[in-house]
Amino acid sequence: MRVEPVEIDGENLVYASWTNVTELSRIRWALEESEGQLRSILATVPDAMVVIDESGRIVSFSTTAERLFGWQAVEVLGQEVSVLMPE
Repeated sequence: MRVEPVEIDGENLVYASWTNVTELSRIRWALEESEGQLRSILATVPDAMVVIDESGRIVSFSTTAERLFGWQAVEVLGQEVSVLMPE
């Protein structure tokens, strides 16, 4: 709930508004569930898995990819995928 004083035509009033966050909470829960599933897959997938976005930046990096490329996920997330390619 948001409450704030306002003055309209010299009269002091209080403006109050409510926002229903039920749908937002449901979406947040679903997103957290999906992220947990992706983290589980990245930790256990037997093959190296590197996910990039439309601009070629790394957004996910599996545990097997860490071993194969010798980089930790935190080191490559957000980097161009080209950092994984030899000269």
